[in-house]
Amino acid sequence: RGFEIGCLPVNYYHQKNSWMTGEILHSNLSWFNQKVKNQIRSVLHFLENAGCHPQLVIQGIFNVKIVFFPANTSQLQPIDLGVIMNFKHHYVIIFLNIIILAKIDQRSSVTEIAKSINILVAIQFVALAWQEMKNVTIEKCFR
Repeated sequence: RGFEIGCLPVNYYHQKNSWMTGEILHSNLSWFNQKVKNQIRSVLHFLENAGCHPQLVIQGIFNVKIVFFPANTSQLQPIDLGVIMNFKHHYVIIFLNIIILAKIDQRSSVTEIAKSINILVAIQFVALAWQEMKNVTIEKCFR
């Protein structure tokens, strides 16, 4: 209502059970592959060996080299070790700042403020939190 999905600051997908699928992954990889191709570069992308990450998902992806982690190697998955934690930290800071500002401006309860946050606002928080992520943080997680 009132906005175009294509104007969101993220690629938005939805599905009844909220799980990643091979189709959604392939769509994202195709989009990213085109972005990288337009920048005239190639990148290396790691994926965990999950059921929603089938090998066939890499068909037609030429500028993004996909490397699958071996099964049951969580210690090799840096995304789980630091990137997600850092991203959540930024998201919570944004959320708390909004609550504090709303509380000061409107004298609303935290419950009222939380109820006012819809999926569009949450997506905007996600985009802001990701912008706060530093490349060096991600690089350190892979060392």
